[in-house]
Amino acid sequence: MLRLLFFLAPLTTLAQSSDEQLIRKASRQFSADYVRGDFVAMSEHYTEEALVMAPGRDALVGKAAILEFWQTTTVPLTHESVPEKIVIEGDVAYDYGYFYVQTQKPGEPPGPTNSAKYYIRWKKGSDGVWRMAFDMWNSRSANWKR
Repeated sequence: MLRLLFFLAPLTTLAQSSDEQLIRKASRQFSADYVRGDFVAMSEHYTEEALVMAPGRDALVGKAAILEFWQTTTVPLTHESVPEKIVIEGDVAYDYGYFYVQTQKPGEPPGPTNSAKYYIRWKKGSDGVWRMAFDMWNSRSANWKR
């Protein structure tokens, strides 16, 4: 039995590592979709019953409400999420860290890079795709440094 545990432990770590890479890839794709202004593609990164808690807004539940929300936002020049930690427990994971975003108003130079902290709970679908089930963020201290 002990030999079996030593054999299975690296497989569990390998599966978690693979899932972590899939979550990181989904996060990068979400950012790329955002920069392209592809709000429909962005909404596909959420589960059907997802909950989004954006600053200054009521909670948004479900893909339709989330899509409507993203369609009201400004398309950024850049967007990057940098996870501090990703924890995977079966088909559920959580991820927290910081994101960086830069916008530009028409006819003006690019604005400064802004940052916020975030928390995401991911759910792995029966198709093996990790999607956001809970997405929440808020601003960082005005004195943050990258």
